[in-house]
Amino acid sequence: MTRILLWNADFWPRIGGLEVITAELAVSLKTSGFDVHVLAPSPGPNEYCGVPVHRLPTSVPESYLSVDSVIDLAQMVRKLILSVSPDLLHLNGIGSYGSLFLLAHKPEYCPALLTLHGEWSENSDPLARAIFDRASKIAVCSQSTLDYVLDNAPAAGPQTVLIRNALPVQEAPNIEADDSTTLLVLGRLSREKGFDLAIRAIKDLSQEFEDLKLLVAGSGIEEQALRQLTEELGLQQRVKFLGPVDRQDVPALIRRASIVVVPSRKEGFGLTALEAAWMERPVIASAVGGLTEVVRHNETGLLVETEDVEALSRAIRTLVLDSSLTRRLGLEARLQASRRFEWSRYVGQYGDLYRALLS
Repeated sequence: MTRILLWNADFWPRIGGLEVITAELAVSLKTSGFDVHVLAPSPGPNEYCGVPVHRLPTSVPESYLSVDSVIDLAQMVRKLILSVSPDLLHLNGIGSYGSLFLLAHKPEYCPALLTLHGEWSENSDPLARAIFDRASKIAVCSQSTLDYVLDNAPAAGPQTVLIRNALPVQEAPNIEADDSTTLLVLGRLSREKGFDLAIRAIKDLSQEFEDLKLLVAGSGIEEQALRQLTEELGLQQRVKFLGPVDRQDVPALIRRASIVVVPSRKEGFGLTALEAAWMERPVIASAVGGLTEVVRHNETGLLVETEDVEALSRAIRTLVLDSSLTRRLGLEARLQASRRFEWSRYVGQYGDLYRALLS
């Protein structure tokens, strides 16, 4: 049986983002006949739906205090790789663990597949290129990410393939929206997600819609800044911070809102937009990165220019005032999601890629 070691910065399935799709992929690959192991940081359980999870004794590589600690961790990972003895190592993202991968993995151990879930930062460019050289193949989650690779690292083009992100079909819970003026943003609270733009749009519309409110679900380094902005704008009664949400509670949370807002400054794909589509909710999103592939303007939601709070406010106003349009976009979003982002096809594409790399 082919053994796969999935290496992911976050594994326990929280709301939205890479950690959810990796958790789902691990389980589906196991069902498909692969022997799947996961390498992930602490804290968290050592098993997920029958898949062994090997935990690193840390959660944030940026917090390493010395070169020696990084070397020690790399040695630990190297021993784990040798112990698990995978036929293929599948690294998800470059981020903080990219340097650890370069230190711990050797090509003679097994082939390595890299999945890119978006653009890399300018500071990470040397690291990204080093990982490209080490990887046998690169998979990208969207056409936008593929274009970015071809523009910024054309030498990696021949080894890069497109496998668009997907999620398993979710049944919409029988929950009606709180009201037509309830909006939701969910995911990691980081600047690139643009949740501050949604808060400012609520301020712009507060006098026009006295019942307008925004639910903010998630956690992250920008939480304090977002709370401070909410206070400065006098929106404490309109903007509700829900904190982290368990994976199983996400569908019901989305259904509580009439509109999901994804005002990202940068986005490799936009899983939140796809989750909203499964729950028959239209998305107002920034026309950036992979979001333009998930959200079709005036068909499944509305697209606005990123950083444009005025345009975001206009889009919110349009849907709040037209409940029939909101309903139509939501229904079409679910229909298109079932056609364009089929989970079995996604799992099958990765299975085929694994077999091709090992043939």
